[in-house]
Amino acid sequence: SEILIMQSFIFILMLALSFAKSEEDNYLLEVKNIVAALQEELQKTKYELEITKTKLNKIEEDVLNMKNPPFAFFCALHDDITDINYNDKPISYTTLLYSSTNAEGGGLDLGTGAFTAPHPGTYTASFSLVSYNDAGYENNVVSLRKNGQAFLRSGILSWYDDSEGSTKDQGARTIHLHLDRGDTLDLFCELCSDGIGHITFCVNLSQFDIE
Repeated sequence: SEILIMQSFIFILMLALSFAKSEEDNYLLEVKNIVAALQEELQKTKYELEITKTKLNKIEEDVLNMKNPPFAFFCALHDDITDINYNDKPISYTTLLYSSTNAEGGGLDLGTGAFTAPHPGTYTASFSLVSYNDAGYENNVVSLRKNGQAFLRSGILSWYDDSEGSTKDQGARTIHLHLDRGDTLDLFCELCSDGIGHITFCVNLSQFDIE
């Protein structure tokens, strides 16, 4: 009958609409998944670009260091007019003989006698002195210290073991060592009661570290 035919048509139409909606939902879901995947890939690309930018900045800094490497040269003198004759004290200086650096901070403080490294790297420390040795006095012992601790086998020892008279003894040392930024070096009188003078202390950055 016509009613049955109409009912069948309506059923088929509803079925078709239901199928179309299902297809639309699947399509929308697929689009959402694609968008989510693209967003994830975009975040990953941004992260990789940040890493690449950081690496490029580091390379640019390294190239700049190669073109304009850090340097530091300092040399000081303790005048002979004011001989040192004390114990357990760092040696101070009266004159800055030479100073040249392009590194920020650090340097050689005449008052404290301490050199502070302005840049990490391998440094060369050289020092010389005259020891005045009199009969009846103890040995003169001067050590190079790093951060307040005596650097192994880096000192000068001088003595006079006759029962009378006196002598003058000259000594010098050159030491190569690594310093981090802010590390200190100084010359330290362990025993200087007999007197020392003509003291020079020089430090220079021989090979800088790439930071």
